[in-house]
Amino acid sequence: MIPQPFNLRIDVRIIMSEEKKSTRSRGRRSIASRILEHLKDESMEEECFLVLYDFSGKISNYFYRNLNLIRDTLGDGVSVQKSAIQCKYARTMRAIEQLAKHYGAEVLIFKVEPLE
Repeated sequence: MIPQPFNLRIDVRIIMSEEKKSTRSRGRRSIASRILEHLKDESMEEECFLVLYDFSGKISNYFYRNLNLIRDTLGDGVSVQKSAIQCKYARTMRAIEQLAKHYGAEVLIFKVEPLE
């Protein structure tokens, strides 16, 4: 039985997307992955930090891509406002700080104790 053309296209797309995934890791590393590699020994003890950043000009889209990569990789970092992120771990806090400074932001960090 000859497969329907529609099914063939789906199979080809799946194969092509898998090839792209495998070659993507061979290219240049993102600034986020370089920062995380540099901070691999940073503390993962649970605390509470607030990272505030402010850009004087236009913010690069790459900043947000890398910020999401850091947050997804570490499973930490909740946006309180557009430029305020609450973190549980020092590693996340330091990674966001270095990323924001890399893109030209001024950064303030606070250690927070929640009121109960």
